[in-house]
Amino acid sequence: MSKYFFGIGGAVVGFLAGLWLMLAPFAQGYQPSGAAWADPTKASFWTGIGLVIVSVVGFILYALELVEEMRRRGVIERKVKPQPQQEYTPQVASQGNSAIEQAITPLLVEMLRDMQEQRQRREEQTSRAGETVQGERSQYDRPEGERRADS
Repeated sequence: MSKYFFGIGGAVVGFLAGLWLMLAPFAQGYQPSGAAWADPTKASFWTGIGLVIVSVVGFILYALELVEEMRRRGVIERKVKPQPQQEYTPQVASQGNSAIEQAITPLLVEMLRDMQEQRQRREEQTSRAGETVQGERSQYDRPEGERRADS
């Protein structure tokens, strides 16, 4: 993957060099402001334009290849286009389905039995907890007359 990073880095350096070639005649002052362009200015400017274009194209190509490589390695997930939903048509149970049903039925029966036992245990625990709480009443649960008598 480093080849993509080096390619992108090279494209950035080429882009910056192209910009410098385009701006150098004006920044260095060897192209007077408002005067017709001299031959060295034209050569420098058009060479810079070419370098910028090649660098931008190289940057885009290396970036696209990097993204594709990252998708291939699983770093980036590929966007999946949603497929049109097909209508569901129930099929008549075949020999294969009955074999699956026969294999699953004992498992379902055991699961149902376990769930019923758990519910019974839970109900027993809550009924026992409710009995102990009902046996003890706080002074605020008692009628007004009983509270005064205790005080």
